Amino acid sequence: MRLLATKPYIRFNRSAVLCTLIDNWIMSKRIRVTETMELDTPEAIVTMVHANLGVSIMPDLAVKPLHQVPVKRVSLGLNAPTRVLGLAYAENQIKMRAIDEIFSAFDWVIQNASDRSS
Repeated sequence: MRLLATKPYIRFNRSAVLCTLIDNWIMSKRIRVTETMELDTPEAIVTMVHANLGVSIMPDLAVKPLHQVPVKRVSLGLNAPTRVLGLAYAENQIKMRAIDEIFSAFDWVIQNASDRSS
């Protein structure tokens, strides 16, 4: 928490749903951040952190990038914000086989990514 209060803060674009989740967590902890940049992608944010231009809060990605930028990762603890991924479709969808295949592919990728990060 001290890092967020003492270092420049690099935030996600305010229009991103993830940004709202992170902002709510920061407010709930009563942390005052000094915003320095607002970027759209995790890759851009990690690059700026790697360049020592500030700190950020990033999701723990289920599927890790092939070439990860070496930055220090610090856990937010037990009360860290979480998010849930979902697949929504119309109930009367005629392409159920395609939807089932997409779901299976997502499930396979997430399971295999989890196995590698353990």
